[in-house]
Amino acid sequence: EFRRVLFRSQAGARTEAEQAIIEAATVGDGVGEVAARSVLCWLYLVTGDPAAARTLAVEVERLAGRADAAPAHVYQPWLSAALVHIENDDFAAAERAVERGRAIAERVGAAWAVAGYDGMGAFAAMRAGRLDDAAAISRPVAAIDAGVDGFGVQVWCHSFLAQIAFLQGDPADADVHIAAASALVATGR
Repeated sequence: EFRRVLFRSQAGARTEAEQAIIEAATVGDGVGEVAARSVLCWLYLVTGDPAAARTLAVEVERLAGRADAAPAHVYQPWLSAALVHIENDDFAAAERAVERGRAIAERVGAAWAVAGYDGMGAFAAMRAGRLDDAAAISRPVAAIDAGVDGFGVQVWCHSFLAQIAFLQGDPADADVHIAAASALVATGR
């Protein structure tokens, strides 16, 4: 039953996103077009079409860079693009997307978005095999005030640190980060 409901939800979201893209393009709503394409990008990724997701991610990045779409940063389009690039093993493109999104978040004062970009940067570094870089990015995010982290990025970063510690032969440190992540999850993160 769950799979059937999930499929219906994804199909409905895809239809809505495709329609929103058409409507936004028709009226010249750059922000709406970025938002709708970002949703479609995620949908392609979670439904197992990474090539289509990548095509959309590149388009999202291009559109989000236009002046008329500047307010679209609130949808974190570069975060979506970065994840797609990671899942396509294009770590350089992922890091460029993270850097771009983080820079814009800092410039416009969207502190709430910075941790997300850092977390995605840590994930890219980890997937690229650069464990020390991933740990260096994750540590400050894992230590931020929970009130700043509206998306649970601390959980991601403690999870990354646990995986890295395990891979580097330090199960005691891995246990510390697993406990920290579990405590955050228990609070509803």
